[in-house]
Amino acid sequence: MFKRTLKSAIKNRILKNIILFDCIGSTNSYLMKNQLPSGTVAAARVQKEGKGKHGARWISAEGGLWFSFIIRKKIKMPYMYVVLSSVAVADTLKSYGVKPLIKWPNDVLVSGKKICGILIENNHYESKIVTGIGININNDVPSEGGINAVSLSRLLGGKIDIDKFFISLIRRIDKNIAGLKDHRAGLIASWIRYQSDISGRKIKLMSGGRQKTYTALKATKKGTVITTEGRELKGEVFFL
Repeated sequence: MFKRTLKSAIKNRILKNIILFDCIGSTNSYLMKNQLPSGTVAAARVQKEGKGKHGARWISAEGGLWFSFIIRKKIKMPYMYVVLSSVAVADTLKSYGVKPLIKWPNDVLVSGKKICGILIENNHYESKIVTGIGININNDVPSEGGINAVSLSRLLGGKIDIDKFFISLIRRIDKNIAGLKDHRAGLIASWIRYQSDISGRKIKLMSGGRQKTYTALKATKKGTVITTEGRELKGEVFFL
């Protein structure tokens, strides 16, 4: 990763400007801090400061697929970029013969183990949204610290052509973005079909400096979660 022919192989409508790095701090930070055109994709062989949820560090070793893309416009429903990206990831993984599930709100699992994480950073005032995606492909997944993760190569028992995977995935994401206006309902329906069963799971919600615990019932078409108490939760919730 990455071959010189990679850029010419990607013929997208929106995600057309591909920037490749051998090593970078964070692809999300690079796109947020620099004045780059809408549709720019930054991909790296290694990230030194990969981002996870809530400031956590995402280990981004060589062999994984680490990239972000930026859309420069005011986004009324930023969660849709989690939806369209996670569906594209799940569809791509499915094409490799595995059975992915989307763990609400932004992880993708295979065999109950995390294979992909998605991070959205939305700056409404500057009219830009950055979506970061990290996927374990050929990289060694750390086992210490209680990390329950897996790589695609481990699942399939052999090395994966990471460029081929990236081209397939970025084309699906591009198609989902281009069709977002007319096909939003279909994307959400796919997202819900891929959902891992959240019924009965405990959820922690931080609100006003206080922590409250609820029991999940189902995910909705709006990207929220309905609890057994009848409350609709959105935003930053945590499964226990």
